[in-house]
Amino acid sequence: MNDIVDIRAQLVKWGKRLVEKGLVVAAGGNISARVGDTMFISPSGYSISEAAEEDYVPVEISTGKILDDFPLKPSSEVLMHLRCYRVRPDIRAIVHVHPPLLVGIISAGEMLYPFTPDAVALLGKPAVLDYILPTTDELARAVEEKVKSADVIFLRNHGVVTVGANLREACYKAEVAEDTAKSFLAAKITGTLRLFNEDELEAIKGLSSEQYRLEIMRKMQEA
Repeated sequence: MNDIVDIRAQLVKWGKRLVEKGLVVAAGGNISARVGDTMFISPSGYSISEAAEEDYVPVEISTGKILDDFPLKPSSEVLMHLRCYRVRPDIRAIVHVHPPLLVGIISAGEMLYPFTPDAVALLGKPAVLDYILPTTDELARAVEEKVKSADVIFLRNHGVVTVGANLREACYKAEVAEDTAKSFLAAKITGTLRLFNEDELEAIKGLSSEQYRLEIMRKMQEA
């Protein structure tokens, strides 16, 4: 299977999974993946659960030009995706979704710190942005600045952006972020949330088992 056919099939697969997991509804959210200097991004106005392989819009990363006289418009957040790919060549996939619990927590002024070993290993130290009007270059530039040092960016009153070496990694990060939000609420309801101290965080990051799992996830081939 050639790279372009394969990446479009992966976009369909993971787009449907994100909707099934309840991380985005209707025509909200957007996902993309890159092949060389081309990114394939979800089309504007489509639910990512409905977009077919041939609907993903090819956009040249270096110029922002839509390729092949493509008839559909790219997601309105196309600038955000382009800026992330340009500033970090290691990024191969980007997910932007609106997980309801996560959005509620961060929009209430809380900061969601990873407080389980899996969350620490996968999410790292998330960045947070106060509300900026969606689809604007101002938002794209702000995300670009944060993604230089973070793979997970919380957008207050909006959603979350996750990046990865492949769609699996980027999607898993979005799933774990929302799962962490569920545990956060449970902890707040039942008692006082305990966070890791710096020594505990460093010990988790140094676990060979967590490093191995991340390595496998990034190398895993799609079926």
